[in-house]
Amino acid sequence: MYRIFIKMLGIPEIKKDGTIINIAFKKAEALFYYLLIKKKTTRDELIGLLWSDISEGAAKGNLRNSLYVIRKAFEIDIIKPDQKQVVTINENVQIVTDLDMFLNNEYDIESYSGDLLKGFYLNDCEEYEQWLLNQREYYNKLYIDRLHSILKNSYSKDDKNTEKYCKLLIEADRYDESPYRTLMELYRNCGQFNNAVYVYKKLENTLRKELSISPSVKTKDIYNKIVKLKNIVDVNSQISSKDFFYGRDKEIGYLVKNFQSFMASELYHSTLINGEAGIGKTKLLNRFLKLIDKSQVYLFQADCYLDENNCMLKPWNLIIKNIINIIEKENISIPPLWKNNIIYVFPFLDTGNDSFDVNFIEKTEDMNYQVVEEALSNIINVLSCVKKVVIIFEDMQWIDKASLSMLMRIIMDDMGKNVLFLGTTRDEYHYELDKFSALLGKYDNIDKLILHRFNKGEVFEFLDMALPDYNFNEKQKEKIFEETEGNTYFMVEVLNSIKENIDYDFMTSKMKDFIKTRLLNITGDKRQVLNVISLFFDGVRIDMLKELTSMDEHQVIDMIEDLGRKSIIEQKLIDNEVIFRYTHQKLRKYIYENLSIIRRRVLHEKAGQVLERSLRGDQNDALLYSKILYNYSKSENRFKTLEYTLKNANVYLDYNHELYPKCSIPASEKDNIMYFTNQSIIPYLNRLEEMINRLEVQRYNINEILRLEIMLNLMRGRYLIRMGQYDEGVSSVKKVIEDAAEVQNYEFLLMGHRQMIYYCIQANNIELMKEEIQTSLEISEKIGNDSERAVLLRLKGLNKIMSMEYVEAESLLKESVILFERLNQRQNVYSLNIAADYNYIGEIKRLNVEFEEAIKYYDKAIEICKKKGVIRGLAIFYANAGRCAIENNDYKKGEGYLKDALYLYNKTSTLSGRAIAESLMSLIRIRKENYDDALRLLKDAEKHGSIQNKAFELSVFTKVQAIIKYSMKDNLKLRDVFNSYLQYDIQYYADKAIQHFDKLNESYEIETLKSIVEKY
Repeated sequence: MYRIFIKMLGIPEIKKDGTIINIAFKKAEALFYYLLIKKKTTRDELIGLLWSDISEGAAKGNLRNSLYVIRKAFEIDIIKPDQKQVVTINENVQIVTDLDMFLNNEYDIESYSGDLLKGFYLNDCEEYEQWLLNQREYYNKLYIDRLHSILKNSYSKDDKNTEKYCKLLIEADRYDESPYRTLMELYRNCGQFNNAVYVYKKLENTLRKELSISPSVKTKDIYNKIVKLKNIVDVNSQISSKDFFYGRDKEIGYLVKNFQSFMASELYHSTLINGEAGIGKTKLLNRFLKLIDKSQVYLFQADCYLDENNCMLKPWNLIIKNIINIIEKENISIPPLWKNNIIYVFPFLDTGNDSFDVNFIEKTEDMNYQVVEEALSNIINVLSCVKKVVIIFEDMQWIDKASLSMLMRIIMDDMGKNVLFLGTTRDEYHYELDKFSALLGKYDNIDKLILHRFNKGEVFEFLDMALPDYNFNEKQKEKIFEETEGNTYFMVEVLNSIKENIDYDFMTSKMKDFIKTRLLNITGDKRQVLNVISLFFDGVRIDMLKELTSMDEHQVIDMIEDLGRKSIIEQKLIDNEVIFRYTHQKLRKYIYENLSIIRRRVLHEKAGQVLERSLRGDQNDALLYSKILYNYSKSENRFKTLEYTLKNANVYLDYNHELYPKCSIPASEKDNIMYFTNQSIIPYLNRLEEMINRLEVQRYNINEILRLEIMLNLMRGRYLIRMGQYDEGVSSVKKVIEDAAEVQNYEFLLMGHRQMIYYCIQANNIELMKEEIQTSLEISEKIGNDSERAVLLRLKGLNKIMSMEYVEAESLLKESVILFERLNQRQNVYSLNIAADYNYIGEIKRLNVEFEEAIKYYDKAIEICKKKGVIRGLAIFYANAGRCAIENNDYKKGEGYLKDALYLYNKTSTLSGRAIAESLMSLIRIRKENYDDALRLLKDAEKHGSIQNKAFELSVFTKVQAIIKYSMKDNLKLRDVFNSYLQYDIQYYADKAIQHFDKLNESYEIETLKSIVEKY
């Protein structure tokens, strides 16, 4: 048998048993390529493609000649003979094409060696050229998409392949910035900064020369970060790892420029570097000192200490000693009186004794310090005539008043000429230091340089630069950022623990000592306030602090303000409430972990009780459940822990498993309540049941235990019914009704009957639903529960819809709206219920084939939800509106509704109506000839519809199956895609749909299906 290989990607080439075949007639060659791609075509299609500009007779003759030329070139019947209308390749001839190889293997990129039929064209055949252009674009896009997919899977796993695929993508589309960015990031992560810069410059030149544009902001940001990292590496490579320094470019730039102005006798400012403990003030100062030529100046440097803040002028000891040494060493002449005045305050200078333990307070009790200040200022002025003077004080939050006064005198006497002062201080309130800054600021003699914590991006860069060989993943980086909050000291300590232990220690002994030093002098009531605040991760309100500390409001405020001045506690305005919290979670963690076990439990129990007393019995209580649960779990109160575990879980299940729940919880808070996957709910409920059983053994109050069991069974039953597991679900709900009736708990009794009603809706059990509604109405009237009555009126209206009693149904629904609107004036939580009423009125209009009217009511429901920011239920309203628009032959409008519906279904766990939206969107996709996507949507609809097994959804799904089966009759492409999925005849799908619609009493849908079958 002959072996024929045809290269179609890149410059085309045809080989038969290794010998190149040339097809003499250009249009015959074009026809052959078309046939290889299409596999099967018709003579009319070929004539329309290649000879549309000549008569039919001449065109048919040219077609016969072309087929003859092809057969003659191969010397075999490569095109199947004896076919009248259809033209196909002979299946008995073995043909291999690189295009088929490329298409048949989703991982094959090697076969794609260039554009389809590169260089091949027909000048006089616009139809063929347009077809070929479309095919080239299609296969090129397929190639690029495949490269992106492969790149996504290989990124971070195989650097070599990642580089290869990026370069291939750039070659395929040199204007797409995405592969350039990926390649730049790859080179950055490998430390190949020059290569990364080269890639960016290549992109920049291409875009500028060919499109007259520049790279996007996103690409520029990556480039700028790489350049920044490159500069850091270049500098740090010249110093030891011990001297590693990251960031603070702006601050370093300011200090260096200010120093240059100082040296050039231009305008400059003394500078106070301010920031929290551990932020890197000293590191910044040392970095600055490494960047200047210190030999140009006299540099005097001293530290202030907490234990010495009551010792006058103690920080000046070392500076004065160094000044005198310079004077003696360089033979600088000063008047003896100046030196004597200074020796009087600093006697060790006269004796040569370097002891610094002098009681200055006693020695200088009657001394006029202004004389000493004047003497030292004069000496420094003399020194500054030789070289300019730089004075540095660190930790000035502990400096004494006399030392500040002396520094002030020196700076003011110099008047911004030859003395530069630099200091570091914590961001704490210090009266004398603030006065010092204010006075100097008045004369424009000082600037304050504030150091902030590193943001997340900077922390990530810091980690990569500090430990380039460690290869942190995103999760590790996120954890380090979360623990350190961008504080440099904590970041360095975490990295040190990694280097030493090859592990993470987020509270090292050095960290503890560091924090302990900060909190050393905080005792008594202030310590009690810190203890209470440490219980709360997200801060605490003043009313809670009052109750837990037993202090009055003014006492608490005084304590908080003092702790705020020390930058230990900060105030934040959240939702218009003042919240007090630690400035860094490490401080909170240290205080909390140092509480005794018994104190911790007592405080948590008290906090749980205070929070519990603040419950108001409305929907907003849900926001407190998790906090109450946390505190009771920490106090080891098992009963309360279980009670609020159930309540917290019920909030999630109520919101996600009730069809139309009350909605007062802000959308931003719903994700903070609780989250379950469908697979995790039953195991979770089983664990709660075990916890209840353990409480029974411990002899808790039987009625309280029964209340917990009722809550659990309600949650279990509601979930199982929603998932279509009716037998187990109904059994759990009946147990709720039985137990609630026994203890006369009408709230849970109504909830149980409500779940039975929802079961009846899903199972289409009209009579039982009617009974359950009547029972529930009697209970709600007995206890005067208007909100429940309003819900039941809506459900009664739905029951009438299901019974085809449309006039009475609409009347009940409108009565429900009026009652809900009245209730909403008192408690604005019933908007979704009002929207649900309008949705059901829309259903009445749809069932009466009043599609325009139906859409108006669906739109009302949608508008209410959008206005209130309610997501739950909105997807159902969009799906129903989309269905009506399609029934009304407005496919464009229907598609808009369905897109919104599917977006919301993908964002929530809602199942109701999802199969309808997916089925109808499948029809939309078929109209747009997107058959693969249509098949996927229909399969999704089948999966979601079968979960609840509701006739309401299965009816639409099977109707769509019948419509697609009908369309397959005359649509070959559609048939190819759906044939293996829709294997039965149209009657089968129509009968199934009719069976479902018959249960729902939807006669117009049944007539539509019968009409489709007749036309078929």
